[in-house]
Order: sequence, then C-alpha cells, then structure tokens
Amino acid sequence: MQKPILKASPPLRDLAAMMPRPGEVPGWTTKDAPQHYKGEDLFTYIDGGAEIYHEYGFKQVLAQDYADAAGKTVAVEIFEMAHPDAAFGMYTFKSSGKGRRAGLGVDSQIEDYYLNFWKGPLLATVTGFDESLASLDGISKIAKAIDEKIRETAPRPPLVSRLPAEWAGPGIKYLKGALGLFNIYPFFPRDVFRFREAVVGNGDGYKVFLFKYDGAAEAGRRFAEIRAAFSAGPPYKAPRRREDGVIETADGKGAVIQAECVGEFIALVLGRFPPPGPSAVLKTLQKRIKP
Repeated sequence: MQKPILKASPPLRDLAAMMPRPGEVPGWTTKDAPQHYKGEDLFTYIDGGAEIYHEYGFKQVLAQDYADAAGKTVAVEIFEMAHPDAAFGMYTFKSSGKGRRAGLGVDSQIEDYYLNFWKGPLLATVTGFDESLASLDGISKIAKAIDEKIRETAPRPPLVSRLPAEWAGPGIKYLKGALGLFNIYPFFPRDVFRFREAVVGNGDGYKVFLFKYDGAAEAGRRFAEIRAAFSAGPPYKAPRRREDGVIETADGKGAVIQAECVGEFIALVLGRFPPPGPSAVLKTLQKRIKP
C-alpha cells in the first residue's frame, strides 16, 4: 500500500528582516539580542497568555528592544500567524477599539503607549512604556519602518463584510475558537457554539454575533445544542422559540438575547436595545446573511 504524501509546512518567514536595523530609525538603536520563539515555545515567552495565540494559529514571534540616547526603551514584537485571517483576529483581540488609527498596515491602532497593526500574516506590537513625547515618537517611527518592510498584504476576512458598517467599527472582534468568545461573553462553561469562525460587532448598548459553520446541516445541529444549553437553567431565563424559529431569553443581568439559524450561519444579538428593539437588529443581520 502506497503511503500518503505529506505536504511540507511552508518555511517560517525571516522576521529579523522586518526589524529596523541600527541607524534606520534616527535616534533609536537595537538594545540586547532579539528573542525568537516558535510553536510551543510561546508558552515560555508569554506565561498564561499563549493559548489564545495558538487558537488563532501562531507560528513564531521575534521580540527586539530599541533604545534612544536618553535611555527610553521601545519593545517590538512581530508575530507570524498561520494566515492573514489569524493575524487580523489577533489584532482585534489585542485592540480595544478605543485608540486612534495610526495609518499603518491594513488596520492599526495606537492606545496610550502601545501600537498594534497587522499586514498579511504578520501582527506587530510596538510598546513604549510611557506616554512621553519621546516614547510616542519612537513608537510611531519604529512601527512605520516595520510597516515599510512588510510587502505582503491581504484584506479582512470575508465574514467581516457580512456586518453593516455601523457594527464593524474599531471594536470589532474576529474569532476562531472558544477562548476568544469566552473573553467577550462567557455564554456557557463549555464550548457549545463550536463555530468555524465568528465575528462580533458593536451597536448602541448591544453586541451582534455571527457564527459560521461548515454548511447548513452543521449550523442546524449547533443551533439545537445552543437552544438546549440556554434551557438548562441559570443564569438564563427559560427561553422560548418563536414561530419564526428565533430563540428568545435573557441573562442574569437582564440583557436580552435573541438567536436564529440562517443557512450556514447562527446570528445572535445580546444587550439592551433602543427602539425598535432586538428583533429589528436581528432582522438587519438576517438580511446580510440570507442565501
């Protein structure tokens, strides 16, 4: 019997080539040797926070510190993820949506004294440790130098375009697994949704969740399990299933939840809704995903 041909994994990118060399950013030079971690080594580098990177698809990270003549330090991390969608997902996970755009990569955001941007399968985080003008200047210049070195690019995942623009602002989240979802809202203690990918947008006092599955049959099975999980008791009030198939319930804090299955998707809205209410929000989402 002929053995199956195993495809070789693509080689890791040369992240060192993305780092500014001494003299490339005026006033800033490298400090100490860079640190390189790949695969499971990430657990050594990030104590207690590596799991989410692996959920998205982590491959490697290179960390390098820079310093100016006054002793200010800027730390740089360049992460290579398995694909551009994973880089975008980690970018949304690390960005609060409350910062300002930095004009780098595909998406970028600077908050306090750290900056994140993604481009292709790469995610860069540049941290300055204080909000002094010198640190902020260093952060911006070093990040710009990295951006110019990254030639690969890719658009946001197609699933994001399913959300109306008003829900897909800076605080949008793109998910690839249960850890990311639990960080946003812990619906259940176990992984009931088991989605392939998901996107979470923000409205006025509410969130919209769109989960995608491998076909309508799989989405239907997951929807039945989700309905059963809501019916299992606290913190959710006894859900009801309307004639149109929508599940309605509320959590222990009074936030309204409505969910429905549409083709290969499960759409869910959560929160406190201004008039005309959650059904109108769910209907808007339904129109974006109907076959």
